Amino acid sequence: MGKRFCVRNAFVPVVTFWANLHVLTLFFQKQGFMCQRSGNKEKCRPCASGLFADGNGMCRQCPRGGFYQDEIGSQECKTCSNGNLVKRRGVICLGLHNVSRRNKSF
Repeated sequence: MGKRFCVRNAFVPVVTFWANLHVLTLFFQKQGFMCQRSGNKEKCRPCASGLFADGNGMCRQCPRGGFYQDEIGSQECKTCSNGNLVKRRGVICLGLHNVSRRNKSF
């Protein structure tokens, strides 16, 4: 059997192309990517987990108050259902039964 690899949420691919292809920049920005010019090239990467693309080429943090995003390249945040907790800067939504307490006595 071949080797198996685990791709973690930290892996974010980068797409590089000539900066004069402005139509590609607009396309990637509408698809959940953030693009930055570097010399005569444009580098676009999908927004990381915990972030969403605002449609103008910027990645924004999911707002506080029960919003999260566990996928890369998203254009919106997900809502964490009532009774659950958002952890790791908006990356995951945990049910309260999954959260352990260090000290159960008060």
